[in-house]
Amino acid sequence: MKEFITILFLTLLAACSPNNPNQKEMIANKMLDQYDDTLKGEILSNPFFSKRTTALFTSPYGLLTVPILSKGVVQLIDTLNGEVIAAQYNLGKGPDELLDPMGMGFNPSNSTFCVWDLGKQAINLYKVSAEGFQKVRSNYYNEIVPSQLRNISNTEDLILTSIKYQSLLIHNSKGIVESLPYRINDDANLDYYNHYDNSIIELSVKDELIFAADARFPYLAAFTYRNKKIVKLWDKMVFKPEYIIKNGWRRFNKDSYRGFYYMSISDRFIYLSYQGLTFTEYNQDMENLLKQISLMVFDFDGNFVKSYLLDQNVFAFTVTPDDRVLYGFITIVYFMVLSKVPTIT
Repeated sequence: MKEFITILFLTLLAACSPNNPNQKEMIANKMLDQYDDTLKGEILSNPFFSKRTTALFTSPYGLLTVPILSKGVVQLIDTLNGEVIAAQYNLGKGPDELLDPMGMGFNPSNSTFCVWDLGKQAINLYKVSAEGFQKVRSNYYNEIVPSQLRNISNTEDLILTSIKYQSLLIHNSKGIVESLPYRINDDANLDYYNHYDNSIIELSVKDELIFAADARFPYLAAFTYRNKKIVKLWDKMVFKPEYIIKNGWRRFNKDSYRGFYYMSISDRFIYLSYQGLTFTEYNQDMENLLKQISLMVFDFDGNFVKSYLLDQNVFAFTVTPDDRVLYGFITIVYFMVLSKVPTIT
């Protein structure tokens, strides 16, 4: 069923100032009650169509996304009214077509937009301008199973793999340049050959930093990739997870709370959305049981800064580099909403 997307404009009620992370004890079932302010908004005018939820990125020229349509699948969207400025490239097997686009990311340092095509096992890079997109290159990969990606430069991409042996990779047209095993728990009883963590990544090209968060764990980590060498800087559990290790992998308590749903970064902060759902609620009836979503903000050292309650249930979102606006998709039954939220100044 084709989903419908519109746009919201949300106004910030208060500016953000760093808090002492020890001032509040992070408890999973109370995190939604610990927000500092509420963000509210209104719907913008133009509708936008996609057959499934997609990621979203902000650029100087507009919003970037890849809706699942048959034609014009790489799109540039006006931030003022949601109108589609450019819609290029189609689904298909042709040289410039996308067979199965699954992931994407924007690099502000060179104004490029990368799109992972699972069907062709390729990562396409497009130059973004006010007129739309121009294809720069395609890097093909072999014997890699990506789960997330971001673009580092015109030649290199960052890939978070899934199985086998989940890793963070720097990859170019010749293959893997650098690799670091990705481990939330470094436990010998965990079988990373047949299992992997359902994590999301973001990239600060300016600071050469990689951030990772997880959907099942309340986990947040930072890595550097200076001189093409990936090194972990820090990691943390925002609240205590409840699980056991059985048959080579973790088994979470069905009444324990999941981790973070989505992540975006600005030039200064990490933004994480938290739904406050247990594993049972998420798996059985997320649409009806999801009452509210909070937005947690951390600095690049992992210190908690502030928490917002969103008046709309934002799923995928993106934040402008200056922290002034957050744009996000909202799913309500078969409707999706693209929203923008002024945030931290």
